[in-house]
Amino acid sequence: MPTSKKRVPKEREASVRAVKNPLKTKLGKIMVLILILGFMLGGVIGLIYTLVDAMSS
Repeated sequence: MPTSKKRVPKEREASVRAVKNPLKTKLGKIMVLILILGFMLGGVIGLIYTLVDAMSS
């Protein structure tokens, strides 16, 4: 029996990152840019359509 009562640290496996950040890849940046442009253009087109519809009535 050992005379030392010091705890021996358990060996841990190195964690492997399963998910990669999409903003770190070129394709991910392009996809996010397309989504942002789509949301912005959708809002602008909707606003223009609403204004034209309100003016013509």
